[in-house]
Amino acid sequence: MLAFQLVKIVGFLAIVGRLDALTCYRTNEDTHEIEEVEDDDFVFCQYFPAHMNAKTKQMEPAVADGVTIEELGDEPNERLQEQKKFEKFLQYDEPGYRLLNLCLYERYDWAKVWKQKGYPQMFRGTPSVEYQFRCICNFSRCNDPEKLKSYLQTN
Repeated sequence: MLAFQLVKIVGFLAIVGRLDALTCYRTNEDTHEIEEVEDDDFVFCQYFPAHMNAKTKQMEPAVADGVTIEELGDEPNERLQEQKKFEKFLQYDEPGYRLLNLCLYERYDWAKVWKQKGYPQMFRGTPSVEYQFRCICNFSRCNDPEKLKSYLQTN
């Protein structure tokens, strides 16, 4: 009976929130150095590999960072839905197997996004369509730039 109650409590804590803060690697915007940041507000860590900017034809450096719940959407319900989508994949963990990162190749049509959200037309200089590749994960130091860079270059 006590074991069952303990399982319920641990399960509840896993749904409501983490028992400890998530530590993510973050790229310093000024120095481009990688630093570890522990933050109770992080729900995921992410990594954007270095890539060629389609517009400028210049290489953009890799970027690592943490993701807060606020960055997942404009409204609380939207944020929760986005968090659940990622967690559905990232929670897959069984003896001998663990999903470490979920890597996505995404297309953003900013004109449509802004129109749907009712944003003003002042954003005309921003590209209408943008592509991005990123990896998302949900345990401390899972967005290690060196490990992910090495893996992505060899596979």
